[in-house]
Amino acid sequence: MPELSELQSSVTRWEWVSFISLVIAALAALSEVITTWTTWVKSTWKSRIEKTSVLFVFLGSVFGLVATSKLSTLNGRITAIIQKQAGDAMTAAANAEIRLEEQRERTAKIEAQARKFEAEIAASNARAEEAKRLAEQERLERVKLEAQVAPRRLNLAQQKAITASLKGFNGRTVRLATYQFDVDAGLLATQVKPVLQQAGIIVEDNISRVFLIGGFAVGIHIAGPVAEQDLVKVLTESLMRDGKLAAYNTGTKQPPGIVDTDKVTVLIGPKPL
Repeated sequence: MPELSELQSSVTRWEWVSFISLVIAALAALSEVITTWTTWVKSTWKSRIEKTSVLFVFLGSVFGLVATSKLSTLNGRITAIIQKQAGDAMTAAANAEIRLEEQRERTAKIEAQARKFEAEIAASNARAEEAKRLAEQERLERVKLEAQVAPRRLNLAQQKAITASLKGFNGRTVRLATYQFDVDAGLLATQVKPVLQQAGIIVEDNISRVFLIGGFAVGIHIAGPVAEQDLVKVLTESLMRDGKLAAYNTGTKQPPGIVDTDKVTVLIGPKPL
């Protein structure tokens, strides 16, 4: 600080004044001692030298006292400035510590808020995942239900595959039957009939002609005489493999509602759930 520098310069100057005053007083005292206690000085000069020495001792003492007083004042002012600077520094340090503590508190609050947001986001994500899981579960249930209630149909590729698998049974006869009032089975049978015919199989049409009260067969049941079991086997496997249908080989046991056992029977019952 400029004021402190000026005071320090003044201290240096007054220290020199004090030193010079001390030297002058000391030299004057030495002169008086020499004059008084030795014979080096002629008697005619002794009185003058003694008076001059006393004067310089006095002046040296006065200037020394003045310098001492000035130095004391200056040092007091310097000490006060340094103490003020120290106090200001301590105050600034305390204020900085307060601001640092406030910043720490704000940081802690921000971190706590961030953790709260993270927890809320995690909870939201968990709810979203649960909603997605439920939606997927509902979709699967809906698909399953749709598959259960969807009508059974053969696409063109399936029809061709079934026909190809039955080419070796040209000229054989198959009774194709469904229960009365079973619309889905009747429509599927109208697809199966030309498939069999294209393989050279003679189809005895009993679609929607089987009447039964209770105990009807569910799914597609294929049965026939012992001599026709090769056709029963291949026909069952083809409907299952190529047609993706629920088909059952009942051997020689005709399905419910079929009385005649003289030929292979394909009974298309209600769709299994």
